[in-house]
Amino acid sequence: MGQQKTGGPADLAKGAVLQCVEAATLGMPFEVWKTRMGNRGAAAAAAAAAAAAANETSEEASSSSGSKRNPFYPQPGTTAAAAALEAAAAAIPAAAAAAAAKAAATKAAAPTAAAAAKAATAAAAPPPPPATSLPPKSAAASEAGIATAAAKGAAPATPAAATAAATATATAAATAAAATTATAAAATTAGAIETAAAATTTATAAATAAAAATTTAAATAAAQQQQQQQPQQQQQQQQQRENLP
Repeated sequence: MGQQKTGGPADLAKGAVLQCVEAATLGMPFEVWKTRMGNRGAAAAAAAAAAAAANETSEEASSSSGSKRNPFYPQPGTTAAAAALEAAAAAIPAAAAAAAAKAAATKAAAPTAAAAAKAATAAAAPPPPPATSLPPKSAAASEAGIATAAAKGAAPATPAAATAAATATATAAATAAAATTATAAAATTAGAIETAAAATTTATAAATAAAAATTTAAATAAAQQQQQQQPQQQQQQQQQRENLP
């Protein structure tokens, strides 16, 4: 019985499937995932290579030991490779579901963030200026006194009051500009959240496709093993017939 090697094609296939799961979980953009994986058939090709290498390793171990194994039982190398592929494929639906839940939560949080930004903008708006009123006129005031009171109500009383009014106006303008900037930043954040959700959905679909390819490769490996065992079974039956007295 030979010892199964580690770090071979079976481990590479398992690593490819886990990279698909990682892309779906982290919301990796499709172009980045495509660059890392090469193409969508990488997982299937690695799985086929793993099955072939496992069969070859099993046959070499059998020939070196010189013993005959029961052909009705699967080869140990192929069984280990198929089990690794099935375990990796079984982990993909759970990771895809977690990625979908994360995308849904992110999408649901976008309106809340926009509403909070809008409320902050409204709170930062300056209050309306208080209404000013002219001093009451005296019934005994002369024409000159009435003109002087009107002039004082229309213009600031002192240069200090004029400076304070200019400062208040500049402060209100700066506050309004900051509120506009905060509103634009909130809109940009909401757009980025939508983009991330779309990228997560694309990566989840790619991971599902990779899982299907892995399952197909495992089934193909099992069928090839069955075809390889049939000539051995016929040969053993023929030898048993010849050995009968």
